[in-house]
Amino acid sequence: MRLHSAVRPFALAAGRLFALWLRSLRVRMQVHGSWIDRADFVAGNGLFAFSERDLLAVAAAAEGRHLLVLVDASADGDWAVAIASALGCRFVRGSSLHQGLGALRDLIHALEGNDRPAAFVVDGPVGPAGEAKPGIAACAALTGRPIVPVAAAARWRIAFPRSWAGHYLPLPWSRVAIVVGEPLVVRRGASREEIDAMARAITIALEDLRAKALAALAAPAMRMESTAA
Repeated sequence: MRLHSAVRPFALAAGRLFALWLRSLRVRMQVHGSWIDRADFVAGNGLFAFSERDLLAVAAAAEGRHLLVLVDASADGDWAVAIASALGCRFVRGSSLHQGLGALRDLIHALEGNDRPAAFVVDGPVGPAGEAKPGIAACAALTGRPIVPVAAAARWRIAFPRSWAGHYLPLPWSRVAIVVGEPLVVRRGASREEIDAMARAITIALEDLRAKALAALAAPAMRMESTAA
């Protein structure tokens, strides 16, 4: 499915506005315990794992990273592609819910032969919120790439408490803390038990990183400028 030609210009315009909105956010990223500007973050070739809840905040660090993203092959997915293309992302179409292993296989194929990083909403598309599914661990086991857990929090935001994930929208010029965890490695050829264990480890890591992001926003601004203990 693709957007109708009459609608596509509106989606592209929305994408440009989306990129401008993300640039307005005052983002700091904690990597290896130190706070850096998002422009200084080096993505490498990791598989970035985050919760659906943090999607809009984490997107603030995506621009120019050439992330590879799995997007649902639906009308909603068409809008997501048109809008997020403004960030320089690349896409593999297919739903982990409906196409299962086929969608994951397409993503792994797209990762072969390049060092482009990939992004995974690990608790989507239907939750439970914050609970990582095994797909990213399976991808890591087949590609040899590290899993990099990421969580975020925004000072000024609009919350959507009735959404299954607890979505929130960071407001323009809000402070946003993005905390990047240490890489998690799955050995090639890992068993199903090892992959399931890694999914549980990702769930725990994301909970810990989110607590750190919230704590950073609660502390004085200077805390986000210094090296964390």
